[in-house]
Amino acid sequence: MMNRRTFVGSACAAAAFVAAGPACAAATVLRVGTQPVDSSGQVFYAKELGMFEAVGLDVQITSMPNGQEQVTAVSAGALDIGNSAVGSVAAAREKGLLVKYIAPGGLALASAPTDVLMVLKDSPIQTGADFSGKVIAVNGLGNVIQYGTEQWIDNHGGDSKKVKWVEIPFPLMAPALQQHRVDAATVVEPFVSDAKNVARGIGSVFESIASRFMTVGWLASDAWLQQNAEVAARFITAVRRASVWANAHRKESAEILMRYAKIKPETLETMTRVSYSLDLTAQDIQPAINVGVKYGAIEHPMAASEIMWRPPRRV
Repeated sequence: MMNRRTFVGSACAAAAFVAAGPACAAATVLRVGTQPVDSSGQVFYAKELGMFEAVGLDVQITSMPNGQEQVTAVSAGALDIGNSAVGSVAAAREKGLLVKYIAPGGLALASAPTDVLMVLKDSPIQTGADFSGKVIAVNGLGNVIQYGTEQWIDNHGGDSKKVKWVEIPFPLMAPALQQHRVDAATVVEPFVSDAKNVARGIGSVFESIASRFMTVGWLASDAWLQQNAEVAARFITAVRRASVWANAHRKESAEILMRYAKIKPETLETMTRVSYSLDLTAQDIQPAINVGVKYGAIEHPMAASEIMWRPPRRV
């Protein structure tokens, strides 16, 4: 197992991964926003194990409730790097908020769903046709959670146009169900496992989008990237290392995630864990764009390459 000492001890060697100056120089402060969920966990692992330090970065993590806020903060310069869903980034770019993905986050895999459309255990709702006139909670209006849920409803005999949508943070979704403020909620891990005491799942909304796609990724503004390409390359190196490590060390990564995301040990024992993509690819990004266009969150068709950034050959 690789530990913090392994990575910190290799700080000078990290220069081989990025063609900039020595990684042993004074660390560059980097303001990074994220959500305290498994799909965004790479920054927790990279920080805890010294992977950021090994490439000369002093990463300061700020937890935020949803991706749209992070897109806004990044475009305004309040954050250097953020984490958000594909639809939010594509829609923002359409509206003139010039941000792009620099590294991938968690994957949605039909073989291991981490999202669930949930209702109370005694709810009469069983399928898409039962949602007419109902209220559904999502963590952000117009994001991949909402239009993935819309597609699931339409695919299962319902009409998503007859649903009312409300924005509620993931941790507050189970209480909202219990208080009958909403009829259903699309929840992601670890909050799925926490909600199982009061709610039941009726389907995976991400599976209705594609068998595999990127749910969230790490983004920066065009303006920041023009001035900080070398710093971005170092961040990409550290996040990729964290992804490789986390995919292979479920137990150890769970212990770190528990501290940073405040997840209960019993929840971690039962929850479905996210797998991380190692490289940013158009194939993983395009499905979420397409469904966003279908449901109006994105006004015009867009190629995934329009919201992807690659480090220059020499940075």
